[in-house]
Amino acid sequence: MKRNARIKFSALALAVLGLFQLSLIWDGRLADYVDPRQGILVFLTGLGCVILAQVVLSAAGKKFSKAVENEVHKEDLGAEGTWKSPGLIWLVVPLMVFVLFR
Repeated sequence: MKRNARIKFSALALAVLGLFQLSLIWDGRLADYVDPRQGILVFLTGLGCVILAQVVLSAAGKKFSKAVENEVHKEDLGAEGTWKSPGLIWLVVPLMVFVLFR
């Protein structure tokens, strides 16, 4: 149950990030932050985040086999205080830089 909730929360975060980037284009505020010629990259990034959120949500809807659930449950018991996703830092750092300098 915890794993499923984490997956859904990740999908929600991706969707919010993508919709925020798309709203910058929609409002025209993107020209205040980025060169308009590179707006297509922001559009593709926002669209990619929304699509990835859909993929993550569809993966959360699938049922895992009992063996996989038991294995994940055993891993979660031993690692309650550890952070399992160091690769997430590569997503958070550019987001924080964008928020700080806008």
